Amino acid sequence: MQTKNQEKWQLKIYWQDSCRRLLPPVKQTIRQNLPRLEPVEAAELTPDQACYDSSRVQYDAVELLQTLPPAALTLYIVDEDLYYPGYEYLYGAGLSGRAVVSSFRTCSVDGFCKEVCHELGHALGLEHCRQTCLMQTAQSERQLTTKAKYFCPACQKKLGHYFMTLEQKRDILNEGSFTANEKR
Repeated sequence: MQTKNQEKWQLKIYWQDSCRRLLPPVKQTIRQNLPRLEPVEAAELTPDQACYDSSRVQYDAVELLQTLPPAALTLYIVDEDLYYPGYEYLYGAGLSGRAVVSSFRTCSVDGFCKEVCHELGHALGLEHCRQTCLMQTAQSERQLTTKAKYFCPACQKKLGHYFMTLEQKRDILNEGSFTANEKR
């Protein structure tokens, strides 16, 4: 549970027009599973065609992540088929504070929302988990819909450490700014 001193971190959400309907359940699921994040609707965004591989009829997920506007934490919701070299397809990808999730292969809103939290877990530094956890890998719609709805205690602890590290970095930067201003 969140204590009084724990601040929320803004998560900017971008979406493809066809995915607007998913925003309310996605934001609710994020608030339930990642209470330190405050999901904020940033803007509708059309996928960059430079990320499209016409021979595969898919978008490169990691290239899409790199096209997102700069922000500390970002989520991009698309309705396009995603891949990464070496994989036939992906439900989503998460890396270095950014996540992209596709509704192309998911049939249920519940499964899609689980995938959002899973990819945000990757974006926040989590790896796949073998426990009953959102960070279990899912290679089929069935696995996606039957996996846990929440992070296991070990993954929750790692997430807590991630946010504590973010706060420490912010505090160091703020102290540095204050000291520089004080010297003037």
